[in-house]
Amino acid sequence: MLLLVFASSVVALAERLPIKTFTVADNLAHNEINKIVRDSRGFLWFCTADGLSRFDGYGFTNYSTNEGLPHPYVNDLLETSTGEYWLATNGGLVRFDPRGIPGKSVVYANDFSSKTSPMFSVVVPDNTDRRAKAVLGEKCLWGNIS
Repeated sequence: MLLLVFASSVVALAERLPIKTFTVADNLAHNEINKIVRDSRGFLWFCTADGLSRFDGYGFTNYSTNEGLPHPYVNDLLETSTGEYWLATNGGLVRFDPRGIPGKSVVYANDFSSKTSPMFSVVVPDNTDRRAKAVLGEKCLWGNIS
């Protein structure tokens, strides 16, 4: 009998956590989400079919080709131990600096000469095959970045 009373009190104390579904109506970049990553600062990053969205607990900040992302399709995000962000996109491997200068054109790594850092800089293979630029994510690449 005592076990029954204890079990019913545990059930009575259980509470349902609220679940919120976010969509483009909430300013998410796209409804197709490829990956969700939490960074060391507590932000949630959504890799979508139309760019990258950062969620701070209240709303979204979006990063897209308008800011220099080479391709809208973002497959994955990695934060290194030094706090750098790397993106796997269909347009290549991209270093992402949220404090960098956004630009309309694609900037390739080691190609920029200004003293300010671009928001996105792309590392692409020497191969000119368009399909060779697509980076899928952690199984293909992330193990080699420190």
